Parts: sequence; structure tokens; C-alpha cells
Amino acid sequence: MIAKKQKLTTAMMDSISNVLETMFFLPMDFISPESITKLWHKSSSQIQTVKISFSGPFSGFLMLLIPVGLAENITADFMGLDQTEVTKDHVNGTTKEIANMILGNIFSKYDDQAVFNLEVPEIIPDAKNISPAPENENELVFCVDTLDDHLVIKMIIDS
Repeated sequence: MIAKKQKLTTAMMDSISNVLETMFFLPMDFISPESITKLWHKSSSQIQTVKISFSGPFSGFLMLLIPVGLAENITADFMGLDQTEVTKDHVNGTTKEIANMILGNIFSKYDDQAVFNLEVPEIIPDAKNISPAPENENELVFCVDTLDDHLVIKMIIDS
């Protein structure tokens, strides 16, 4: 499990950076889960949460937790729209695509010969109680600091 977790950690860090910086032109740095927990609880931002389940050599799900304001900014930039033109459907589509691209990229970096099945990304309504910090040893959590705000990517592996 330790070797798998280390390999997944490297694949996740590379994938998150690749997708956010290269595909969405979002400058970012990783920060500690302890730092984000303090920031998260002080924030009054509404959080958009996307979940994608997966199965293959191991199964589980990935969650993207992103403040709505940051998601709206990314969506406007990605779609070439003025922020006033961005709809909730646009934001939902963009955040689902971000999560899908990150997860697909993780698995191609983790093992490009393994077959993983990804479910359709879904928006999780009212996800206020989801902690941005790891809750057990089966979770990999990456906290990202951007110029505008913070976001969290969690992978929970079924035990």
C-alpha cells in the first residue's frame, strides 16, 4: 500500500499541476492540509463539489472542492466569456471537466497500461461538511493555493 500511495501521490501532484497550470492557465502552489483547514473554516465562500467514482486495479472516488467564485473565474477565462455571462451550467460543466481531466491524467501517469473506469462526474449539493483535510489513511488530499483563492482535490480509495 505504501508504494502505491507514493506512486499515486506523485501522479496526483503532476496531474493537478499539469491540468490547472497548462490547461486552465491557473498559477498555483501546493499548501499543507493544515493551512487550508484554517483558511477553509474562516472563509464564507460557497463551495462547489464535484465527485467522480472510479474502478479498476483499485476503486474509490475523487472530489474537487472549489469556491464558487474561483470556479466562476476559471469558467469565464476558459470559455472566453465575461464573468457576467457565466451561468451555473457553465460552472458545473467546467468544474466537472477539471475533475475529469485531473483524474484521467492521474491514472495515465500512475500506470498507462492499467484500465480504470471513470463514472460520469456529478455535482454534490450542499457539501459543507466535507473536510478539506485527510480523515484517514485511505485519503490523499492536495490543497492548492491560487492567486485568487484555494481549492482541494481529495482521492478516497476504498479499503
